[in-house]
Amino acid sequence: MEFRVLGPLEIRADGERPAAPTRRKQRLLLGMLCLHANEVVPRDTVVDWLWGEAPPVSAVANLQSYVSELRKVIGKERLRTGKDGYLLRIAEDELDAARFEGLAAEGTAAVRAGRPVVAVQQLGRALALWRDDVLSGLALPDAGRAEAARLDEVRLAAEEGHVEARLALGLHHEVVGELRKLVDRHPLREGVWAQYALALYRCGRQAEALDAHRDVRDLLDRELGVRPGARLRDLQLRMLRADPDLDLKPVVAVASAPRQLPAGTRGFIGRQAELAELDSLPDSTGVGLVTGAPGVGKTALALHWAHRVRERFPDGHLYSTGATPVDVLGRFLRALGVAPERVPTDVDEASSVFRTLLADRRVLIVLDNVESAEDARPLLPAGNGCFALVTSRDRLNGLVVVDGAHRMTLSVLPAEESAQLLVGALGERRAAAEPDAVAELADLCGHLPLALRIAAANLTNAPFRTLSEGVRDLTAGGLSSLVVPGAGDLAVRRAFDMSYRAPTQSARRLFRKLGLLPGPSFSVESATALAGAGDLRTLLDELANAHLVVQSDRERFVMHDLLRMYAAELAEAFDDAEDRATATRALVGAYATAVERAAAGIASGDPDARDRAMRWTEAELPNLVAVAETAAEVGCPDAAWRIAEQLGGYFWLSRPVSHWLRLAKAAEDAACRAGDHRALAAAKRLLGEARHCLGQNDEAIVHLTDALRLARESGDRAAEAANLMFLGLVEQDRGRLSEAERHFNDCMGSGDRLMEAGAKGNLGYVRQLMGRYDAAEELYRWALTCYDEIDPALVGSACNMLALLAHERGRYDDAMEHVETALSLSRGYDRGVEAHALDTLARLQRDTGRLDAALETAQRSMELAVEIADVRAETDALNTLGSIELLAGRLPAAAQRHTSAVTLARRSGVVAQQLESLLGEAKVVLAMGEADAARELLRDVEQRAAGGSFAVLAATARALRESVN
Repeated sequence: MEFRVLGPLEIRADGERPAAPTRRKQRLLLGMLCLHANEVVPRDTVVDWLWGEAPPVSAVANLQSYVSELRKVIGKERLRTGKDGYLLRIAEDELDAARFEGLAAEGTAAVRAGRPVVAVQQLGRALALWRDDVLSGLALPDAGRAEAARLDEVRLAAEEGHVEARLALGLHHEVVGELRKLVDRHPLREGVWAQYALALYRCGRQAEALDAHRDVRDLLDRELGVRPGARLRDLQLRMLRADPDLDLKPVVAVASAPRQLPAGTRGFIGRQAELAELDSLPDSTGVGLVTGAPGVGKTALALHWAHRVRERFPDGHLYSTGATPVDVLGRFLRALGVAPERVPTDVDEASSVFRTLLADRRVLIVLDNVESAEDARPLLPAGNGCFALVTSRDRLNGLVVVDGAHRMTLSVLPAEESAQLLVGALGERRAAAEPDAVAELADLCGHLPLALRIAAANLTNAPFRTLSEGVRDLTAGGLSSLVVPGAGDLAVRRAFDMSYRAPTQSARRLFRKLGLLPGPSFSVESATALAGAGDLRTLLDELANAHLVVQSDRERFVMHDLLRMYAAELAEAFDDAEDRATATRALVGAYATAVERAAAGIASGDPDARDRAMRWTEAELPNLVAVAETAAEVGCPDAAWRIAEQLGGYFWLSRPVSHWLRLAKAAEDAACRAGDHRALAAAKRLLGEARHCLGQNDEAIVHLTDALRLARESGDRAAEAANLMFLGLVEQDRGRLSEAERHFNDCMGSGDRLMEAGAKGNLGYVRQLMGRYDAAEELYRWALTCYDEIDPALVGSACNMLALLAHERGRYDDAMEHVETALSLSRGYDRGVEAHALDTLARLQRDTGRLDAALETAQRSMELAVEIADVRAETDALNTLGSIELLAGRLPAAAQRHTSAVTLARRSGVVAQQLESLLGEAKVVLAMGEADAARELLRDVEQRAAGGSFAVLAATARALRESVN
């Protein structure tokens, strides 16, 4: 087991990821015991660590609890308790602080012995163990702060010794920048100033070296009132005299341990799965490759991971970005100690020296933003102990195939992690004040990390603006808003530009055309409609290699929203307006034709054709809605209502109600604009159907009445029958059964057998509500026969109604046979029937004593109903769940289910469901022993049911009321 205190507290068992106790006091206890490892610490001292001078009465008990929980994590044998106190046993090689002090002592001894190569290696390994301040993130007691200060002093001495050894090896160019930071951090440390001045002098910067001496002299005089010590004074004289002994010839191929990693991204969020995958790579391959779209966070992930694992590579960390291989090799070799004049200028020779130097060493190489496999290959190490992590906008297939790189393709952040990133950047208080704006901001940025960080930075720079104002700015400005003022490199568009330049001209032209697409997902067929004939697959592969599009399956691609916006901007800037309009009209026409084919497939009796059509429609639905909404603007208004009318069957089967409403509204707007009454009637009927599906019957009846009037005016008998059908369903919901009957009867004679089957089935349900079971069964069976002749897949609805009827009549075997058939036919096809059939099955399971199975089935029914926004199915499921909870004796849960059902039924206006929900409430009230209240509820249900011809519900309420004493 490994214990880490040189940074945030971490413990790591063999082969496991770092962890730490979750409770703050436990972390503090373990951290302080680590700082006093292998020492007996009195209990009073530990109590003082945790609570200070005013411990609570429960301090000792709490401490015992903390110790007990720690033992579960680190093992009983490690943490001993005795009468003298606590003892944490840790071997020296298990504690990073102990390893650090051991390595630092070896390195310091090597410096004194004049062995700079050993000193550089040992001190470099020692310093690499530090991840942050000692036990950062914990408020340490006085004893902890004292030990942290001692370790900091050892660290500073190690840093000075490390610099001293590298100066002795002639690596002054490497250390001068590091020394500048050291003197800033420790301005009164004369030894560091002396090293800094000497490094400047050896770099040929004598004037700056003398300026450094003057700076420290003035500082010491001002702060302490003293003169520099002998070392600084002697160095000044020798520099003024240009003492040749100050010059030192560099050594060739010194075993230096460079640490070139740039700082990681502050507030790095998420990517846990990717980090875990990267953690495993050094043990299995020598090369990792992170690819993905521009701005997706490839560099941020690579650097975050590199800093996280840098201790695993004690011999150095090399980093490069955006340079030629020979230039990078030159920098790497110089960093590794090769004298500048001995660095080869030939890339192959330089690569050979590089690999030779890394043999038998553990070095991490991060190659950022590599353009090609050829650029990366000379920079790859050959030894087993090294690991190269490459990032690229390109997929670098050659690096995978030839060099065995393990490729990881990044996608955008999940919504939750996007929100966390924004909260971290904006501050919790500001984000908590406008949570909806945070979510909207993340959506507008497409969850792209670069866009999120830029948007957050701009809002951070404007603290008096609300997040909602930032959302409005981003909505209006698009990509132009995603740039940090005064920092042109920090712009989403610039990142996109770099990827856009990579493909060929033909592929770039296709990319611009793809900006005309209405949605992020598209098929090869859609791309062909936009771009015309040609070898589009090759061009799409080019764009995929540059991560400008992503292939989601064999025939489909996905384009990030911001990239689509970028492509549209490029199209407007570089392509002729008429060409863009022609391409858009071609796309609209192609979609209108394709949806007609899909509608035919859905209506066909061929299961395979229907499944293909359903899958295509589901995938293209967002695009179809967007095309319909813009069809009139590009001169194709008829496409809007053609698409809407053809999708009626799909909508009824799959119930994507939000898309249903949007498409119907687009069709209505286009028909009104064109003055086409037949199209307007169809659009209003679709709106009415969607509103009815949502349980919004008041709105539905307005649309359906208008649609019926328009259909009659145009003499469209089929459209008239369809409107009458849905008006009948609305009246049935409203409890006006005789009006519903009249509408269903008026549907007959349209010549459409499918319509007549639906009307017969609906009439059957009216008869069932009235208690006329034989008549209902006859109508259901007529509908079933008709459905079976037209398309057996439609039989599910009639089977479910027969199952409901058989259940009401107590014929449970018949009911089970019917409902199983209904589920087998509707599952994954007609989701509304599936939800209702699951509820029927749950009722059967309930009434045959299988309560656990009934509860699970009813829950599935409700979840599906919520997913497809079917309020009737949801209400039925709630009532069924309530009845199951009642039988199980869970009265509060039963009451809550029935109350929710009442609320939902009242909102939808479905009278039969209102009565059934109230009947369920009455049963719960009765079970609670409130007989009077139950009688009142039952009397109300009985009267309302009888007045509306709901004979079955009336009889049930009456029988239950009469049974109450």
